[in-house]
Amino acid sequence: MRASCLSPVLFVVVLLGLLAPASASAEIEILNRGIAPAPLVEGTEAAINVDVQVDQAPYIVELGCCGADSLDSPAQRLILDETSPETQRTTGSHRFTFTVPAATAADRIITVRVSDSSGASKKVTFALDIPTPVPPPVPVEPPEPQGPTRQSACPPVVTFGLVRARSTGSCWQQFKAGTNPTRQAGLDIEPRATFYETRGGFTLNGIPFPAPPSGTSYVLVEPTSSARGGQVGIDRTITLDLGPITLFRGPIRFQLPAPGSNGKLAALNLPAGTLGGLQVGGSAEVIFRNSGGRFSTSFPVQVTLPSIFKPFPGSDRGSVTGATEIRTEDGRGVSVDGGRIQIENVAIGKVGLKQFCISYMSAGVSRSFSACQPPDLNGAPAVSCNPPSRQLERFDASVLVQLPLPSRPSLGAYAGIAGGRFSYAGGFVDDAGIPLVAGVALERVGFGVCVQNGLVLRGDGGLSFARGLVRGDASLTYAEPGRGFFLEAAAFMRVATIPVGNGRVRVDNTGFVDFDLNAQMRLGGGFLIVNGGVGGFIQPSPFLFSMDGRIQVCIELGIFGQPCIAQASVTVSSIGVGGCAGTFAGDFSAFFFWQQPRERQALRLRPGLRLPEPRADRAAQTGGRELLVPRA
Repeated sequence: MRASCLSPVLFVVVLLGLLAPASASAEIEILNRGIAPAPLVEGTEAAINVDVQVDQAPYIVELGCCGADSLDSPAQRLILDETSPETQRTTGSHRFTFTVPAATAADRIITVRVSDSSGASKKVTFALDIPTPVPPPVPVEPPEPQGPTRQSACPPVVTFGLVRARSTGSCWQQFKAGTNPTRQAGLDIEPRATFYETRGGFTLNGIPFPAPPSGTSYVLVEPTSSARGGQVGIDRTITLDLGPITLFRGPIRFQLPAPGSNGKLAALNLPAGTLGGLQVGGSAEVIFRNSGGRFSTSFPVQVTLPSIFKPFPGSDRGSVTGATEIRTEDGRGVSVDGGRIQIENVAIGKVGLKQFCISYMSAGVSRSFSACQPPDLNGAPAVSCNPPSRQLERFDASVLVQLPLPSRPSLGAYAGIAGGRFSYAGGFVDDAGIPLVAGVALERVGFGVCVQNGLVLRGDGGLSFARGLVRGDASLTYAEPGRGFFLEAAAFMRVATIPVGNGRVRVDNTGFVDFDLNAQMRLGGGFLIVNGGVGGFIQPSPFLFSMDGRIQVCIELGIFGQPCIAQASVTVSSIGVGGCAGTFAGDFSAFFFWQQPRERQALRLRPGLRLPEPRADRAAQTGGRELLVPRA
């Protein structure tokens, strides 16, 4: 009966206990397990890991970023409801991925809210660290190509070093070599070098290059470490013509000269060809220039022609040669700066043409090109004139012929014009054999005159004795090289064909005398050779003189030469006297030069050589130890 009375009361107590509100804060736990990565980077992706514990499952978890109302932001929100597999237990671990807000954002907060089946709910927030700025993207350079690559540039004119290449058909397409060496048009090109190609013709410092064969191109390479002046080439045969001359025929592989004011290309052999039906040959120099931005090239050309004449008697062969200098300039084309034709040792009928030369030189022609010179007499030009300025246009000519007479006389003539004015002229007859008296014949008569850069007058004469066994030649020269003048007499003698002596005396307007005399004797049928000579000068004011005598004895050993077995020399001057001698056994010298001292009474003995010093250009002295010997 008691039990039945207590049951309704217990039921009410239990029911009230079930309906009493639960304490949310005590029954739900939210634990932050960390936010990664650290440090946070603005604008990048990050994640937070949270552990949740509830009193009664299942539960609902909501995560949001990144402000006070973050749970209402669908872009930064994650909701796992009571149906999620992750919320079916009283504990769980959850990961929320979000985008890190900017450092300037007002709220940087992660919000987490959990509600369980008992109706309890809890919300917590976690502040985010200030993120670091987004680093700028690191540029990733593409790998360098191994082979050449075409560049955007295609200029009509390319200039570097001593050359300017101007296209006449198409532009110069620019290329860049890759990391590997490359070979283009027969040229070896270094890695990363810059080069150009053109499929049309072009001019190089005015040199006209024709259009290349179809399907090929010229290549122009800028300077590199192995080719300091650059390169130009093509691997097919082309022909370069400069006016009437074919300069080159074949593939081109030219290394251009290094930068400077001028430079030479390797000499070119002219290709075999014809000129007026004759086979020609020869060579040409190529000189590149850059003068203040004016790019030009000079071509001193030597041409050899087969002789159309027979060699005159006494000559092995005749020759006909030609020379010219051609100039090309960027923007101006081809011009002729000079020309020379020279014929030697040929016969015209019975007349022997020993030498014929005619030349033209324009103003400014290079030093590689030379004018004709007067014929030689006794191994020297018949007249020596000071050359005119190379800035003057000039014409020169000379001729030397041999007449078909018993003595075979030679006739010579020469002349020159410079700057439109007469420069020099002369002529002579040699080996004339004109009898004068018994046993004496006139062999040589000649004259010469120069009027530019100082007056020069010269006369020549020669006699033979004993029917030509002994021959003597003499010349007299008057010259005005500057404000003064000098007179010089020279002589040369030979016996048969052997030269035995020559001498020279010169006197100038100050009275200064300069002289030398040399002689040779052959004894024992030419086995023993004695050479001797005297030379020196006399200066009138202050009075100084010096004369050197020398003698040398040698033997003729044919192919072994002419070794000397004895020699001696002596010097007499206004300072003193000395001498020395030597043989194959050794040298012996004794110098007894003396000079009266000015301040001390003593003789000076010098074991050396001291000569008077009339002029700076004639001074000569060798030092030695000076001994002071008291006078007795």
